[in-house]
Amino acid sequence: MPPPRKRVYINYQATTVAIRTVVLANGKWRNVEQTRYQEQYVPGPAHPRFQAPALPPWDEAVWRTAITGLDDATVRQLLLDATRASVPVQQAILMKHNQKKQTEQARVVDFSQYTNEMEDIWDKYSSNSGSKEYENAFRATGEFADLIRNVRDEVSAHSSFGTKTAALAALCEIGDEVVDGPSGCLGSEVRKHFQYDTRIAEAMCHILAGATDTQLARIKADSKVLEEVRSLKAGAEGYGFDLDLQSVIDVLM
Repeated sequence: MPPPRKRVYINYQATTVAIRTVVLANGKWRNVEQTRYQEQYVPGPAHPRFQAPALPPWDEAVWRTAITGLDDATVRQLLLDATRASVPVQQAILMKHNQKKQTEQARVVDFSQYTNEMEDIWDKYSSNSGSKEYENAFRATGEFADLIRNVRDEVSAHSSFGTKTAALAALCEIGDEVVDGPSGCLGSEVRKHFQYDTRIAEAMCHILAGATDTQLARIKADSKVLEEVRSLKAGAEGYGFDLDLQSVIDVLM
């Protein structure tokens, strides 16, 4: 850190340098002093040097505890602020970002773990009592909604073509399972909860919006995805559902 700048006070002092004789218009004369002003620089009081508060000795456990206690938004903002002041932080973040991007572009996510859970949901909440199934329908609906969200969250803009098409197929399977589920009280009530639910369509549109132009062109060229969405839409409309799947079909056309 450079030393603090000193305040300077300037004192202008007149100094006589010569005396000369001047003849006036009336023939008289007089002596005239020639003077000039000399600047005298007087050092003023120096400002005290700013000293940042001393940091405690490095203790990883302390910092882990402090960071863990922050919410995600605060941590991201702190990292963003750090990038403005530190080139090494910029380089480290870009390196991690590119590593994640390359990993996502290379892998194809298997969504069978989510689709396999669908039958387990029916088995878990089915009951011989209609009133019990009526109560369980709320929990079953919540778990189907969690499956939709989990599939969506697995896909990012950098995901591979295989991951995106597999996610679209998994969402169609979840939708089909809800529409064609058990005919008893549990299935009927779950379908009622999804009657005007647009989460499946929103998840599909999110995936398609993150696709590159090349990926989207390949998805459109393969009519399988479009056929699956149309089939789900027709099945839902048979129950009077409006899942907003037309918005997905419009993107795929």
